[in-house]
Amino acid sequence: MAVGNVFYETLPFLYSAGGVAVIIFSSEPVGRASGILLITAALFIFRLRLEYRKQRAANAEEKLYQAQIKLQKEKAASAKNN
Repeated sequence: MAVGNVFYETLPFLYSAGGVAVIIFSSEPVGRASGILLITAALFIFRLRLEYRKQRAANAEEKLYQAQIKLQKEKAASAKNN
C-alpha cells in the first residue's frame, strides 16, 4: 500500500480524533463548534466513500453479469455451428 493511500484512508480518522480533542480541551464555543465541524466533515467523507465504493462494486458486478451473458451466447452460437 502506497504512503499516499495510507494517508488518504486515515484522514477521516484524524479529522474525527482532532474534532473530539478540540471538543474535550476547548472551553470556547468557537472551538467546540470547530470540533463539531471536524467530526461532521469526517462523517461526510466516510459516507461519500461508502457510497462510491458501493456504486463501484455494483458496476463491477453488472459488468461481470454482462460478460457471463455474452459468453453464454457465444457458447450457444458455437455449439449451433458445430
